[in-house]
Amino acid sequence: MDSALELLIVDDDQVFGSQLAGQLTERDWSVSVEVDSRHIDFNCLAQYHAILIDLNMPHRTGLQLIKAYRDLFPGLMVVVSADGSHNAKKETLESGADFFMTKPVFIDELHWTLLRALKRDAAALQNEDSWELSAKDLVLIGPGKLRLPLAEHEYAVVDHLTAAAPDPVSRRTLIGAMGRDPGEINSRAIDVLISRVKSRARDSGLTLPIQAVRNQGYVFNGTLHRSG
Repeated sequence: MDSALELLIVDDDQVFGSQLAGQLTERDWSVSVEVDSRHIDFNCLAQYHAILIDLNMPHRTGLQLIKAYRDLFPGLMVVVSADGSHNAKKETLESGADFFMTKPVFIDELHWTLLRALKRDAAALQNEDSWELSAKDLVLIGPGKLRLPLAEHEYAVVDHLTAAAPDPVSRRTLIGAMGRDPGEINSRAIDVLISRVKSRARDSGLTLPIQAVRNQGYVFNGTLHRSG
């Protein structure tokens, strides 16, 4: 993680968001601030490694954002709220937030919490010589010989990604690999497919080394062997 990590702050308190962004920028984060939660969509989130979300916002609350995008967003979701009640923490963590921090935020605690969590995720994605893709069984085999069965269109997408690794593959190409017409399908189709495959992988005890690449598509960050 030598390059700047991309982080988005979603908070209707512009003063707080700007101050927090300045403090994190001093610690080598690349930070954007959004004060209107209505402007958040998946295409906006895809470029970020982590997002900080306020809970009590007009139009769309932090909890609504988490529920809408948790399954699609692979990065860290951290709630930063003045509401430090037990119920607030319980509901947001159960909905998929990775961490809950109460305002005012201790900036070094936030910085190191985010950084260490992202480094752990990156280390898990770089497990060498641990993946195998079986064309015969349509299954991806991960560390510990854990198996992830794939549908034909899912296998085709994973096959494209692993064949191109370490280079990224465009969403348009991956949509074509699904057997769909790239000219007729919104790019989110592939985002949903990959999110669902990664979710099933997590349920099987695997961290699938597929990551979104800003303005390029997706990349497989691992070493893979193929079998017939």
